[in-house]
Amino acid sequence: HSLVQLTTGSNNTINEINLSAMVDNLSDGVKIQFQPSYFVLNDKKWDLEKQGEIVIRKHFASAKNVKFSQGFQELTVETQQGRRDTTNNNLVFNLSKVNIGDITPLFFSSPRLEGLATGSIVMINFFGDFSAFEKLTFEQLRVNGDSVGVVNSTAFYSAKNDRVSIKADADNQDYHFNADGYYNLKDSTGSPLDLNVHLTNTKISFLNQFLSNLFEHIDGKGTGDITLKGSFDKIKLLGKAHIDSASLDVIYTRVKYFVPSADFVFNEDNIDFGQFNVKDIYGNTGTVKGKLYHDGFTNMRFDFDMRSDKILVLNTQASDNERFFGRAIANARLP
Repeated sequence: HSLVQLTTGSNNTINEINLSAMVDNLSDGVKIQFQPSYFVLNDKKWDLEKQGEIVIRKHFASAKNVKFSQGFQELTVETQQGRRDTTNNNLVFNLSKVNIGDITPLFFSSPRLEGLATGSIVMINFFGDFSAFEKLTFEQLRVNGDSVGVVNSTAFYSAKNDRVSIKADADNQDYHFNADGYYNLKDSTGSPLDLNVHLTNTKISFLNQFLSNLFEHIDGKGTGDITLKGSFDKIKLLGKAHIDSASLDVIYTRVKYFVPSADFVFNEDNIDFGQFNVKDIYGNTGTVKGKLYHDGFTNMRFDFDMRSDKILVLNTQASDNERFFGRAIANARLP
């Protein structure tokens, strides 16, 4: 056996790692006996409370006294007998109120996720057809600073097809949805993600991250079915949604419009807004129809038609454009 020590400095998220363990290479696996260890994640120190042990062999796995903790956060590792193959043990990672805002930046920066995760991750058959299953509940979940609430999720990974199946649901005041889909790690077409989401009177503020070149402060409720496809850096939204009690700010003109109701159709390269009524902050009304064209929500082009006898069309300050600013209410015929 040999003593293995891992010590490293800091990056933006992992500040320090100091892990020490006696490692025995077995004929069909490995035995790890941890020495007093710790790591610092996002300026929070996680301690290994006892000198735990993990054994992983071809047809056997065990874990004893492996527990990392930081304040109220806990991560423990234990053994569970396989349900289908009772001759094989699984390793179970139990999470209790683990702050995902400290972990997710290790893997991606957008969307920004925060919240407390409680549940388990089960790892099955390390030296065969490896697979993993998670069942987690996220409390106080926030996405890009917007409070979602409680979300339940399950996921299954199989090394055989290198695909992660995903299910999630939420039943909160502003976020009521369920999702079902997968992420294909072997994808070679540039479209590993396929996630179907059913919305029921759910906040549509998530559209801000896709339409931020033109609009901001998008708010309201939506009901419908949306499919997310593509990759995280070039996402596609497909489907239909009925929108109620919505509002948005046009970035260029700094005008806020209220939308009592509308029906939007999300196509591969455009969003068809159909025709809907709008109202400005003074109660003036008009009608808008048109489409927004895009390439993975980049290179946006819009084709809108606005009609109103009297409506606010400009509401800028000198800080927005010192050469051209002011407030204008006009008879609108656009284009």
